[in-house]
Amino acid sequence: MADTDLNLKQGETFDVRLILKDSNGSPINLSGYTVSGAAKYRYNNSGFYINLNPEVVSGTSGELFPSGYIDINISGATTATFPIIESNYEIKRINSSGEATRTLHGNLRVLPGVTRIAESL
Repeated sequence: MADTDLNLKQGETFDVRLILKDSNGSPINLSGYTVSGAAKYRYNNSGFYINLNPEVVSGTSGELFPSGYIDINISGATTATFPIIESNYEIKRINSSGEATRTLHGNLRVLPGVTRIAESL
């Protein structure tokens, strides 16, 4: 399990490719796995929440499954609705039996977009 912090700006498209690694630092083979992920203000808080909708990067015929790659893509229209906040996120991998393993987590920081602020002046 690893800590990886993510930063995004309000109103900008957020596209990031992450690598899920095992305790030895090797990429996890994601063949047969799905992934899920979410961010929220604090783990025990019911405030700010977003489904990160991570996707396993499979390539054609799954040749990238062993890479451990996942993509997170959030539109600018969606990030524009986020408050300026430092929140927690986690990514879980789920095997074909439905067993989930928390694999990646960290802080998700939403930063103000300077241009957006200037346009509102």
